[in-house]
Amino acid sequence: MAAAINRAMPSLTCLDTGEQAILTIVDATRTHGDGARRVVALSHANLILRSGEFVAVMGPSGSGKSTLLNLAGGLDTPSSGKVLVEGRDLASLNVARRAAIRRRSIGYVFQDFNLLPSLNAIENVSFPLELDGWPISKARKAALEALRETGVAELALRRPEDMSGGQAQRVAIAAITPDQDALLRYWDSETLIATAGGDLQPGDQIQVDAAGADTTDSAGSSGADLDGAVRAKLRETEHDALPLLMPPVAQGAAPQDATQAVISASLAEQLHLNVGDTLTLTAPPFQGAYSTNGRIGAVLQNSRRAWRISGIADVTSTLDAWTYSGWLKGMVEADGGNGVDAHYLLVGSEPLTWAQVKRLNMLQVIAVSRHVLTDGYPNAEERYPRQIDVQQQLMQMVSVTVTAFLGIALTLFLITPAFAVSADQSRRLLGLTAACGADGADLRRTMSFQGLFIGISGGMIGIIAGIGLSYAAAPALKGAYVHEVAGMIPWTMLPLAALTAVMIGLAATWMPAHRVSRMNVVDALKDRSDNGERNRRESRLYRVVTAISTAALLGAAVACVMGGLAMPMPEFGDADYGSLPAEAIGAQLLLIGAIVFSFAGLIQLIRLIAQSCERHGTLLPLAVRMGLRDAGEHHRRFVPAAAAIAVSVAVASYALTMTGSLIANDRSNAMKVVHGHSHAVVSPEVPIDNAVDRAVVRSALNAISDDLPVTAHQPVYALAEVPPETVDKLNVAEANELMRRFPNAAARLATPLDCITSSDPDRGQDVASAHNPNAQPYCVGASRSYRPSYRGLTMINADFSVLIMSGDAMRLSGFANADKAADMLDQGGVVVGNAATLRKDGTVDLEISHSHKAHNPDGSSAPDVVTGSASKPGVWVDGFFPLAMSKETAQSLGLTAFRYVGDMVQFADAPGWGTLDKLRSIIDDRLPLVNGTSQSYRYSWGTGDPSSMLAELLPFVLLMLLAIAATVISLLLAHIQIIRDLATMHAVGASPGFLRRFTLAQAAIMLAAGTPTGMVTGLALGIFHVAWYRHIGYDGAWLDTVPCWDLQAALLIGVTAMGLGVAWLVARPSHKLVRRTLD
Repeated sequence: MAAAINRAMPSLTCLDTGEQAILTIVDATRTHGDGARRVVALSHANLILRSGEFVAVMGPSGSGKSTLLNLAGGLDTPSSGKVLVEGRDLASLNVARRAAIRRRSIGYVFQDFNLLPSLNAIENVSFPLELDGWPISKARKAALEALRETGVAELALRRPEDMSGGQAQRVAIAAITPDQDALLRYWDSETLIATAGGDLQPGDQIQVDAAGADTTDSAGSSGADLDGAVRAKLRETEHDALPLLMPPVAQGAAPQDATQAVISASLAEQLHLNVGDTLTLTAPPFQGAYSTNGRIGAVLQNSRRAWRISGIADVTSTLDAWTYSGWLKGMVEADGGNGVDAHYLLVGSEPLTWAQVKRLNMLQVIAVSRHVLTDGYPNAEERYPRQIDVQQQLMQMVSVTVTAFLGIALTLFLITPAFAVSADQSRRLLGLTAACGADGADLRRTMSFQGLFIGISGGMIGIIAGIGLSYAAAPALKGAYVHEVAGMIPWTMLPLAALTAVMIGLAATWMPAHRVSRMNVVDALKDRSDNGERNRRESRLYRVVTAISTAALLGAAVACVMGGLAMPMPEFGDADYGSLPAEAIGAQLLLIGAIVFSFAGLIQLIRLIAQSCERHGTLLPLAVRMGLRDAGEHHRRFVPAAAAIAVSVAVASYALTMTGSLIANDRSNAMKVVHGHSHAVVSPEVPIDNAVDRAVVRSALNAISDDLPVTAHQPVYALAEVPPETVDKLNVAEANELMRRFPNAAARLATPLDCITSSDPDRGQDVASAHNPNAQPYCVGASRSYRPSYRGLTMINADFSVLIMSGDAMRLSGFANADKAADMLDQGGVVVGNAATLRKDGTVDLEISHSHKAHNPDGSSAPDVVTGSASKPGVWVDGFFPLAMSKETAQSLGLTAFRYVGDMVQFADAPGWGTLDKLRSIIDDRLPLVNGTSQSYRYSWGTGDPSSMLAELLPFVLLMLLAIAATVISLLLAHIQIIRDLATMHAVGASPGFLRRFTLAQAAIMLAAGTPTGMVTGLALGIFHVAWYRHIGYDGAWLDTVPCWDLQAALLIGVTAMGLGVAWLVARPSHKLVRRTLD
């Protein structure tokens, strides 16, 4: 048994189960003091908790969390409002009765990790063991061992008030975990700078010159030699944990002590290291990024240590090193360890149960237990409830429903023509069967059993193939090990998949079986078509009914579209937990109805086309005229074949439209700093300080220029932010004085919005006004508001909302109006990326402010302090970062602290995206300390980046192949039925050329009926689905509908060309004539 334990705060919310409330807080307010000294600790709080719910109350310090829990636990009473426990108002009870309720109905876990203050650490750990009847000596011995395993044995005789928060937490963990198991601690670093060799001897450790505070262009050094350096991570463990957490050693041996280390094969290759060489790791200045390791980056910053390589592990995917505890452990202990998340490996014979995991969660500990994930997996009632994301649930329901329907429809229309051909080919045999006494039900069952067999065998083959593909593809696509694939397969869904396959097989035979059961036996024995059926088909009433039903189905689809877009939708955040609003369910049903009716109308439209073929084309060439006559005469093979082509093309066209629109929606909420196929930003991957970072980038550009011609490059800065963790070490006055030295700037909206000025998190500016200078901005819900993400720059301690750059740098950005924007920067103006911030007179209002340490009375952070404002001429660049100005303009506004973020680079212009692909390859292969970013989306359907191009194009390629396969199958099935007709034509003198023309004409008519109608249907459904997303406000504004016309054209050409090519190949004269018999 093994389990990994990490400190972290779980984010949990409640789910309304509909059960009776056990705790109700109604408009509760708690105040302390009177008059000027009056403090509001909690204001108008409301809460309802029901049985089975697990709720986390989160908020900043001073927001009233503890006061709320004191009221809920009956330890305090509200100044106003009510607190009801199981229906009883606590304020109406005396102290004794409230204590009785606490004993019987309320469990309280205190903020000090539930340690009894009168007991020392060893007594706290042994206390539950003694309650279970353990002898004192045995309980104390087990408790001391548990404290030793958590690294706090020296605290055995200390009481909780003499411990830090982290120490108290470790004592609490020791009291919860199984007594027979061992806790083995380990430490993980953040990204480090790895170099080969160096001045240090293995085991030596030093502090290098502090860096990271330089916010000018002055010279500076981190004390690190970065030539040949790479990025790496280190894991340190206690002695017993290293064999469990380190991969097998392929060369050399495991470390013997903390002066030796094992490294991954990829790290050895990057640094050209062998067993016996020296590895040096340097911790860069802390950039403010916290992970599950907590403050480890801040604790290690500007320190360096060396190891002798004792072994090399066969790991080629990551740059890692493993060793015994020394560097990380020592630095953490010297710092005090506050805020550094502890990691433990729990090993032993006893599993970590779900009940124990939940107790650890109460201590802000995350535990991953093999037992819980396998044999001890909790049932639904025992697991943590969570709030249902109503909008996400709706989208998943729609996606699953639409995908399932399209898949089933496509499969049906591929299989049905095969059964139709089989029924026609077996007409004489079925006629003989009927002549021998078989009735219609017997004939129907004969065809149905074919579908049943096909469904069963196809379902089983599909399931086996799917499982095999999962085992083959999951390691590459999901990064999973082979033994983990079984847990990723939805086994419970496989019987449903098999049943679906059987139902599809039966449904595909329904029409052919129905037709066979009603066939004329005499006509079948003579192997000729049913005269009665032909007469019905040629009747005027039949044609009128077909036309009316086509119009009715397509009209119903249009009505569903209009109804879905007209239905008012609520704000999803206001919906009840765990339920979908009625409007959302109605909109979903209308969407599905539009798809169903449109495909049904598509089939009827093709049937109508088939009827028209018989009555037109009398003046066309003979081969074309006969092809039209054949399509109308044998509509039962023409309609399914053309419908299969139409459905497959519609599915592909629909998917392309959705993909292009999804990319466009994401792009409308993204800001980039460069645009075009010859522009990029090269930035430091591990920032140190301005001088060192610029030196690293210049060195990288020199190396890049050896393979790619660099025509120009210019530095780009951002406003520097307060150094990480500095504020927490200062008092309020000192912190506010420091923050005043790091002001920021923002461009105001030309038309102020209430949702912006009030900083309402649930509302924001609409997206359209950010991209259209003539649009009037207005407030919308959070899900569809303009909240762009920054693309291309990832440094932590810099404010990217304001870029500091020269006009020459702006000219290298590649935007359409870059020259105009550059001139504006040179003239002291600004560049904005939000069109709504540019006034009609061409100016931009700027607000200068700085943050401060004070909090509001309710505990929330106070707004920034506005220190000034200015108006500057400006230029709008669509898709650019929020605000850019020159260094001189920034300094005139009091902005003087800058952080280097990279160089704008322009390469020699070359067609296509080969230059940027080569840049990416050079950086990945040879320059690990820099990052290269460029325009994210090169095409309407994706980025075009080589690393992701296959994934982006694969769905389209598969859909196109599917459409081509459907076309080929349909044409081949249709060709099987005309082989005898071709032989007859050949026998009466038709030349091979005529037979090819006839076959091509037949294929062209089928493609002409199926391909355009399918593409129009797919486009219409895609356009409607995008409009539906726009209507409900799903994850963006969905401003643009992008059908990806280039790929649509490729789809149309590919399907048509492949269909005609197959027709040409099979349209050869038969080498033997087929004699038809009359009886």
